[in-house]
Amino acid sequence: MKPQKVWIYVTNACNAKCFFCLPNSLRKGQDELSKNEVINLIREFARIGVKRIALTGGEPTLRDDLFEFIKVGAKLGIRMYVETNGDIGKDYIFRMKESGLSVLNLSLDGSSAEMHDEIRGIAGLFNKNLNAIRYASKTGLDVRVYSTVSMRNIESVIKIPDLFLNLKFQRRVRVLTFAPFMPVGRGALYKDLVVPPNIWKKFCDELEKKRRHYKNIVPIRYEPIMVSRKMVKKLKILYDGKDIFCLARDKTYMYVSSTGQVFGCVLSVGSQFTLGNIRESTIQSLWLNSQGWNIFGSTTCTACALRMKDFSSSIANFVNRHHGRLTLICPLILYPKIEPWPYEEEYRQTRNTEKRK
Repeated sequence: MKPQKVWIYVTNACNAKCFFCLPNSLRKGQDELSKNEVINLIREFARIGVKRIALTGGEPTLRDDLFEFIKVGAKLGIRMYVETNGDIGKDYIFRMKESGLSVLNLSLDGSSAEMHDEIRGIAGLFNKNLNAIRYASKTGLDVRVYSTVSMRNIESVIKIPDLFLNLKFQRRVRVLTFAPFMPVGRGALYKDLVVPPNIWKKFCDELEKKRRHYKNIVPIRYEPIMVSRKMVKKLKILYDGKDIFCLARDKTYMYVSSTGQVFGCVLSVGSQFTLGNIRESTIQSLWLNSQGWNIFGSTTCTACALRMKDFSSSIANFVNRHHGRLTLICPLILYPKIEPWPYEEEYRQTRNTEKRK
């Protein structure tokens, strides 16, 4: 098997000031990956069979060579993504599409300009994102919207499906994802904004109602984090042996920082738990042989437990109060059902062969 998907943080520079920024982006870092290093990295991932690469940051559109990265990946048969805060215009979106972009990931952290622009720190960004959805969907781009939920904006983001209905966004957005704010990176300073487990569960219950009601407007996805033991059994069957407690243990994804550090889990990005650096080792060597994978060895996400002790303990306390009826799972477990694996059939054939043995 190969990594299902790779994220490359092409720069640490960003024009937004989001309090929850995981890589703590703001200014361009020292010794960031050069154009040739990024291009060679994309080619190396292609050689080992990676079919999806997301260019992120920071704000990736601040790099003048972003279009070249998209072109290189697209020509190699890779499905290219760009994750942006949406501070872009119509011409820029069309140029990305012409370069070979497949997926445009945008963010909405509120159902109003007041809330979204306050969190992002850029006036007018809310309307730019809505326009980006309109422009990008017209070009045929696969448009996805991601919302980070904290106690600051939880009452606002729950109304985003209603906003999409009012704007007549039917089928313009491929999927709308809600994820709980994690106090890592810059967010470590804002632990008071973490959504308590009991409130997050109620939020997910409300989303479940909206998902059924708005299924013709936009597919809704959320990260449950806590599920019943009955659901654990269903998920294990659904994912055919995949580790639902820690996807990193299956070497499912890889993340490359703007300085070449490689990580096995998004929650470990920027920490000391690195797999190595692309300037010192090949990607194939890091994926197959890095000792850094060993941290993902417990029944819960080790990176999460090590970096978010307060958050993890609050979840544990909530689970205990429910007499063990709830179990912690990897929050990314539902991701593959929204983003099908390009080699899912190959995986299943391998699993069937192993079972016969």
